Amino acid sequence: MTMFSQFFGQYLLNKGLLTTAQLSECLTLEQSVRVKLGVLAMNAGMLTADQVEEIHELQRSRDKRFGEIAIEKQYLTVEQLDELLSKQSSKQLNLSQAIIDQGYLSLAELESAMANYNQENKLTSDKDGAQVDSTMLEGILQLAGAGDNKALFLDYTALFMRNIIRFLDEVPIAGAEAVLGEVAPSDWVATQVIRCQSDMVTGLILKEDCLLEIARRYSQEPLSSVDELARDSIAEFVNLVNGIFCVNASDKGVELDLHFPSVIQGADTANIKGYRIPLTVRFGTVELLVGIVSPA
Repeated sequence: MTMFSQFFGQYLLNKGLLTTAQLSECLTLEQSVRVKLGVLAMNAGMLTADQVEEIHELQRSRDKRFGEIAIEKQYLTVEQLDELLSKQSSKQLNLSQAIIDQGYLSLAELESAMANYNQENKLTSDKDGAQVDSTMLEGILQLAGAGDNKALFLDYTALFMRNIIRFLDEVPIAGAEAVLGEVAPSDWVATQVIRCQSDMVTGLILKEDCLLEIARRYSQEPLSSVDELARDSIAEFVNLVNGIFCVNASDKGVELDLHFPSVIQGADTANIKGYRIPLTVRFGTVELLVGIVSPA
């Protein structure tokens, strides 16, 4: 997934234009789609959605390619067509094409979304994981009731997302948080306490298939069941991120300590006041847990 896919997908999710399930499906499909000239031309501002639809309609009755008809109609010049063809192998717009192919948005709806996205965000395709920061998350995560811990939770979430990109080769898309509450008995919970003024708890809430996929990627082992190696791999990944978090804090003059991580199915989270933040990746949705240990 390109960083453009992450940012644009996040935008579509936040605006309610796609559901989490639809976005997850399109993120999986984007690896196999080929971007068509209509989507490329719309993104470049060379054609409108209406013009693309008109050309598609004409193609149904003529044995001609999209570009040939666009030139005949004087919607594109030969030079513009060559420019679009040179960009057809780019992966930047694969998500947009997958959305159109699945029928989740019309061309007109996609055109409007792309224009609004570019206007509101002014983001380019050369962004990398280092630019996933708390500012990007402020419009997504409300974290009501977090008080003075809100900035801390935002920073941690951004750090965790950057390390998913770095170590798991996935670009996560964050959704609106929910209060932590009870965890389903079948879900796996990987947690670690960070010792600070108010002990912070971080970790992941995972379905078994997502736990195994992360464990396989992190351990580079062909795991097929949630055995000791799988649990240890998840614990090591959480510990790795928290270690980086502690080093960053130390650089700012704040010394933190880590407890040993735990990985428990259906863990009791009653003593944690916190949130679960959905992170959508190609193989599903995992939930990031951030919170504070409640006083006994």
